[in-house]
Amino acid sequence: MAYLSSDLFVLSLISLVAILARVPFLAFPMDEDFGFYAYVGHFRKRGLRLVKDFWGVFFPWVIFLKTGMYKICRGNIKCSRLLFSLYNALTAISVFFLASRLFGKGPGVLAAVLYSVFSAAPSLGSCSTHAEKYYLLPVTLSVLCFLHGMDRGLGLGWIIFSGMLLGTAFALKPVNFVHLPLFSLYLWLYGGGEEAASYVSGFFFAVLINFGVIITVFRKEIRPLWIQNKLRIMAALNHIGKPLDILERMVTDFFPLFRETLFIWVSFPIFLYFAVHEKNQAQALLLLWVAASIIILIGQRAFWNYQYIPLVHVFCMASAAAAPGLIGRLGKENPFDPIGPGIVFLFLLSSLLYSMKNLFPYYLPGRDWKKLLNRFRKMDQYLHVPEIGKYIRNNSSESDYIYVWGPWTQLYLLADRPSCEKSAFHFIPPFQEIHEIQYDETIKGIIEKKPRFIVQIYSNFHMEKLNDLTGLAYELDRVIFNRYPVYRLAEKKGAERLYKEDEDWDAKKGRLEKLTEGARGHKVYSFYLDGNNEERYLKEFEEALQVNPYDVAALVHIGIYHRSLLNFEKSLDYLKMALVVNKDVSGIRLEMAHLYKAMEKDVLYEEELKKAKRRIVPFNASSWIRWGIIHRLLGNFEKSIKILKFLPKISNTVESLYFELGVSCREAGRPQEAIEYIEKELALYPNGEWKYFNLGLACREAGRPQEAIEYIEKELAMYPRGEWKHFHLGLVCREAGRPLEAIEHIEKELALYPNGEWKHFHLGMAHKEAGMLEQAREWLLSEIKRYPAGEWKQYELGLLYQKMERLDDAISCFEKELESFPGKPYVHYLAASLLKTKGDLEKARKHFEVVVRSDASEVRDKAGGHYHIGSILMAKNKNREAAAEFRKCLQLLPDHKMAAKQLDLIGVEP
Repeated sequence: MAYLSSDLFVLSLISLVAILARVPFLAFPMDEDFGFYAYVGHFRKRGLRLVKDFWGVFFPWVIFLKTGMYKICRGNIKCSRLLFSLYNALTAISVFFLASRLFGKGPGVLAAVLYSVFSAAPSLGSCSTHAEKYYLLPVTLSVLCFLHGMDRGLGLGWIIFSGMLLGTAFALKPVNFVHLPLFSLYLWLYGGGEEAASYVSGFFFAVLINFGVIITVFRKEIRPLWIQNKLRIMAALNHIGKPLDILERMVTDFFPLFRETLFIWVSFPIFLYFAVHEKNQAQALLLLWVAASIIILIGQRAFWNYQYIPLVHVFCMASAAAAPGLIGRLGKENPFDPIGPGIVFLFLLSSLLYSMKNLFPYYLPGRDWKKLLNRFRKMDQYLHVPEIGKYIRNNSSESDYIYVWGPWTQLYLLADRPSCEKSAFHFIPPFQEIHEIQYDETIKGIIEKKPRFIVQIYSNFHMEKLNDLTGLAYELDRVIFNRYPVYRLAEKKGAERLYKEDEDWDAKKGRLEKLTEGARGHKVYSFYLDGNNEERYLKEFEEALQVNPYDVAALVHIGIYHRSLLNFEKSLDYLKMALVVNKDVSGIRLEMAHLYKAMEKDVLYEEELKKAKRRIVPFNASSWIRWGIIHRLLGNFEKSIKILKFLPKISNTVESLYFELGVSCREAGRPQEAIEYIEKELALYPNGEWKYFNLGLACREAGRPQEAIEYIEKELAMYPRGEWKHFHLGLVCREAGRPLEAIEHIEKELALYPNGEWKHFHLGMAHKEAGMLEQAREWLLSEIKRYPAGEWKQYELGLLYQKMERLDDAISCFEKELESFPGKPYVHYLAASLLKTKGDLEKARKHFEVVVRSDASEVRDKAGGHYHIGSILMAKNKNREAAAEFRKCLQLLPDHKMAAKQLDLIGVEP
């Protein structure tokens, strides 16, 4: 008691720091974890039972804790978060007692303060509720009792109690079983077999009590509880993260966490150094604890931010343990050189200040919460999901059920509408027979309770297949913020129900695979554009910006939309606003590059591409694909193909991968490969703009015009918007000898997108091929007026004038073509031929001389040039020189009859 009294001030200080560190997050709305744990408490007033009506995760103790907090606070989120802050303060106090017991009171205070601050790091998910934050308290108390039993000679009671506390932690999350063999081994080495046996017996005694309570409370429902546990275990075992997924988690979760908690990561090697050299039991125990935390982290395979909480917890104690050893060596003889400890100390101090710098913005007065929220992975949940809940609540009654396809359980609470199904976990392929129960429960729940709304958080739920299975008619009601499709139950009768409970597993598995065959992803974005409802598309994103002015996705997509309407300045404004929010996102830079390309600002286009390339961190699939795209846009086609071909070795089902690979192959001049890759993409993901379009272009380049026309027409049927679609369809029609269809499509292109080089040109060419020469002339003149610098334009206009027998105009066009693009002997030949016809023999001769001197001339043109020069010389009575030209002509083309005839007229042997 005296001990506690003397430390009352310290304990109060630690508690205050622990609570104040979480103050910025008390006002946050609920997220998926909070919603999951509070679900039972929220709907208990309607008679909800934990197992019968809602399957929990493993053992339900965390749910009991959260339900209790939620009940005490009467559903108030801020109050619930405050209660959890008090719970976390108890964990910080337990850290103080444990670290003091291991390393002394000074390190104990430091460890508790470090834990209080760093456990509140935003990137650690401090604003959320996770089982890790609940089980740290019994684990810490378990180790404290463990030490009491070993060092104070208080008998085996403390050891048994320590095992029981670890068993309690196991009941909160079974991953804590990892501690049992490691700490038992430690006990056996430093204590003896009896101590180790007592520890293990205490653990299993607590586990048996836990099972006993569950069996007693849920004696009539233990089978469904076990079924859910088995489902969860199978899902976890099947969810083996691929290397790229792990790297992605490192980038999105660990690196921000590393910045915010830098001090404990850089000070841990100092602790490790002292542990190796001093070899005391306290340090060995802590290292064993670190090893257990690392095994748990790796064993879970997911590497989400909150899974680092146990590691941060033990690293805080290790960092505090390193401090006295380091300070005690300052200025003394030590293994370092004399100034080494000072440098290390300054380094640790700077890392601590850097950590504080990252955390400080959350505590500034007048802070802009919405801007800060953009740093959170769950930003959508905090800002957008409450609006979905409000929309459902306002458009349904309290007796209605809803169904959320995806993990966001908090929607049920925000909408105040219970789920029609029992499980919070959704189908995770590969499907196994254990999923049959979940499939039956979900489909039967929808059939029996007829949820008023179905919300798609994951977009891989095939609603048409669901309608077929259930015999109900769900129609798309709204795509909220262009992200979340919400389907409403229609009054009309649906089709005949296909679901049969007595089907065998193979049949059910087939239906399940079709039900979830869509692309797994959270974003929709283009739905209203696909439906040609541009006004609704824009309105949804504008509403998203009202909720969150810093919504990068909304800013970028509004920018893209205005670019498609050729409102370049508006597009530029929105993309610049997105860059203000996050200037380092390569995707924004890439969209900025596309905009500058559309604005014909080639220098800025290349600059933005290079900026995007510098900001690529290719540790997730989308960034890797973007990396390949940027190389393609920079003209490095082979590099782009090489990058994109590597990704399937890691993950071969990423949407857009084979599409982008196909586009890169097409632009590299490999159309057959392009066709194969884009067809592979369409087999995996049949929807998606530009896919059929690029497949059509690849078929065109492979010499398959009819297939090209069919694919581009299919693209236009699915996605009628998009510049260049009608234009390229017109080009293929031209090449297929269908000029009237070409005219129709290019005119549609110009009606939608009046700007763009070559559009008027090819429309003119199509009119020419259709025999409408005057219209062709008008379109070609319009093209030259808009874009005078393009090659072939004056040439084709000259050919048209020649066909119209307007020789002067034709000659003028050919000469203009040669002024801009010299070195074209065939254009000289055409100009010379017309000049000769007009009687301008000297000027014609100069053009023919260019033809005969040029190495680029065709043999026939060279021979013809010599013949025409000869005939011009002959007309001037220069027969000797003319004869020499006719001979040159015959040397190139011995069967040139006109040259031989002219030689005969001159009276000279050929």
